[in-house]
Amino acid sequence: MNDEFQSIAEGKQLNVALREFGLIISEECSLEGNDRNERNFTFLFENGGESRTVCCEPHIKMSKSDHDGDGHYYFNRLYFHQGIPEFCEGKVLMGHIGRHL
Repeated sequence: MNDEFQSIAEGKQLNVALREFGLIISEECSLEGNDRNERNFTFLFENGGESRTVCCEPHIKMSKSDHDGDGHYYFNRLYFHQGIPEFCEGKVLMGHIGRHL
């Protein structure tokens, strides 16, 4: 994700990059809606003695199973931040992997 998403996102608006990335990975990617509560998407990251709270609003909607015949809709998400150049070597930061927040 780090290499692919960052190369797609370079020089683009985040919502455009998410849409393009979603097409590549065959999953829906988006930002939270207008009524979002930013606290729900803010996570603490630590790196080399430095701590930062980062809002991980972009997310990948993992809504389907890899198992044949499983037609259940799942509400799983990968919440992330696209990376901060001066923190964690600019890598994508994963805030939450699991249920929809």
